Amino acid sequence: MERKDAYYQVLKSLGVHVDQALVRSAEVDDVQKEMQQMMSESPPDAVIAGNDRVLQEILKYIQSEKLFVPEKLAVIGIDDVSFAEFFNPPLTTVAQRHLRWVEKLQSYF
Repeated sequence: MERKDAYYQVLKSLGVHVDQALVRSAEVDDVQKEMQQMMSESPPDAVIAGNDRVLQEILKYIQSEKLFVPEKLAVIGIDDVSFAEFFNPPLTTVAQRHLRWVEKLQSYF
């Protein structure tokens, strides 16, 4: 299951409406341009980076624009990146439970 599909599924199960205008996807090379467009149109309160490379590009954009985290924009990473703790304030990250997935897959065989 794609991460975005899982995100939609969890929100739906909680009865939360998903505003498609707030969900953006971009190739890594286009993330900063997408951030610029999003921030100029209707700045969100938070962004979720679907992987480490996207997170790096979001952080580059935040640094170039001198935005304050989390006052101006909260940032959430998905891959529990090792460098998150070095930011001030530390970045919010979500750890993947790869081992649990492997065990579940093994149970099918």
